[in-house]
Order: sequence, then structure tokens, then C-alpha cells
Amino acid sequence: MKYDIKELLLIVLSGLVIGGVSLEMFAQEDGKSTTVVTMDVPEPTETPKGYYEENRNLIINEKQKNVDYQVYYYTLEKQKKEEYLKYLQTYQNYLQELLNIEEGKLELGYSTYLEVEQIRQQLKDNQVEIENVKEQQSLNGEHIEVYVTADVPYQKKTQELDVSKDYIAGYLEEDSQIAYYNYEIKEYEEYLKDSPKAENYEEIKIKKEITQMDLEQYQKSLKVYVQEKISEYETLKRNISNYESKLELQEEKISVKEELYQSGRATKLEVQELQVEYEKLYYEKKSLQLEVDHIIYILNRHIRI
Repeated sequence: MKYDIKELLLIVLSGLVIGGVSLEMFAQEDGKSTTVVTMDVPEPTETPKGYYEENRNLIINEKQKNVDYQVYYYTLEKQKKEEYLKYLQTYQNYLQELLNIEEGKLELGYSTYLEVEQIRQQLKDNQVEIENVKEQQSLNGEHIEVYVTADVPYQKKTQELDVSKDYIAGYLEEDSQIAYYNYEIKEYEEYLKDSPKAENYEEIKIKKEITQMDLEQYQKSLKVYVQEKISEYETLKRNISNYESKLELQEEKISVKEELYQSGRATKLEVQELQVEYEKLYYEKKSLQLEVDHIIYILNRHIRI
């Protein structure tokens, strides 16, 4: 029996296969339907044993890359939290100094109990945040231990990304999903070549074309992913440059204020306030730098997250 392309597509999308027997529903010209029972010739290998045999090294390398990435990611997170803790501790010192001053003012009648309590609450909130971050630090360490027996030192020097490099090519070469699509296509092609008169020949032909479409779409998604990461990298670099300007200005402010403090024309609290802002800016800049390192790492190793 010969079917047209629409009927064959129905077979692929809605055919019910039980034990190698295909039950296919077709509409007849008189408006009635009938069930045609046909025995399918076995399709390409159902269990992809050949795929694992052909791509053993690629699959193992991909698994190892993912393990290495987990170690790197949680090490990166630990570094971020370390920088955040520095800022929180600087802020804690500032709040403590502010509280001491406000309590002194309260004794002299220049402040209120409510103002003092508000600062005390800020201190408590900040201390809770410090404890939370320390807990996250501990958890990151536990995550790392799941994958390795010792912490992996983080490369603190931020590198540069070679935006002219063809990162996409590496992704296309080392992706196991692409290898699997190619394996399926090859199996379909061999089947079509060896079984030109099979009952389900046209059905397999359609499946091969669908798999080819899936492969092309997946390759496009990888290219978009790489392009987005490169764009994100360039955005981060611009923002980092802006933070560097802010930090330079803040350093000048601190220097001037410290001179005034030494001469008795400024208070310790005013200096601390500027230092808190500096630590906040530095933490934010460092977080961006770590994200830059993150992007460089995944693109150089062709990792998709």
C-alpha cells in the first residue's frame, strides 16, 4: 500500500505501535475510517549502544568537564562571599561607632530612644546577614567536597576573553547532544539504504528529516548561547571600567576626609562612612570581575549552563 506524505506524517505523529505491530487509522473517501494492521521492519537501533561505543571519549570528557565546572563554580561563589563579608564587617564597625555616638547623645538629651533602637536594629540585621553569608560559605565548601577532596585555589587575576576566537566551533565539536543527533541520522541513513522496500521506509525518511531539523535547531541555539555570553562579557567589562572610576573618586574622598580628621575638622564616623561606601563599590566591582572570569571559563571549556 502506498501513502501520500500527509498520511505518513500521521503515522509518525499519532501511530500506536505495540510489540512491533503498527495500528494506523486512515479516513476513507466515504467518510468512514478503517484500521490497517502492518508489521514494521525493525527501525534503527532502539538502544543507542553504538552511540556510546562511538563517542566514549567525548561523553567521558563532557562528564569530567561538568565535574570540574562544579568545583570551579562553588569556589567562585566562596570568593564572592569573602568579598561580601569584608563589606559587611566594615559596615558593622561603622554602625557600632554610630550607635556609640547616638547613645552618648541620648544621655545628653540630643537624641531619642527610638533613634538609638533603630541603629541597634540595623546592627542586628547586619549581624544576621554576616551569619547567613558564613553559613553559605560553609555550604559552598561542602559542595566542593562532594566533587574533590581538597579546595581548588581560585585564580584571582581576571583574564581577558579573546572575542575574535571561534568559540562556537569548539561547542559544536564537543557537544554530546550533537553527537547523538548525528548518530541517529547515520542510523536512519543506513536503514534507508539497506531497506528501500520496507513498509515503513517513508516513515523512517520523515524521522530522519525531523532529526536533521532538530540538529540544526540545536546548533543554532548553541550559537545564540555563545553570542549572548560574549555580549554579556563586553557589558560586564564596560561596567567594571565605570566602577574603577567610581573607586578612584571614592579613594580621593577618603584621603581628603582623613586629612580633615587628623586636623580635627572631621569626625571618625565621617571617615568610616566613606570607607563603607568604598567597600560596597569594591565588592560590586569584584562581583562583576568574578562573573567575567566565569564567562571566560565556560567559553574556553565549551560548557553550557
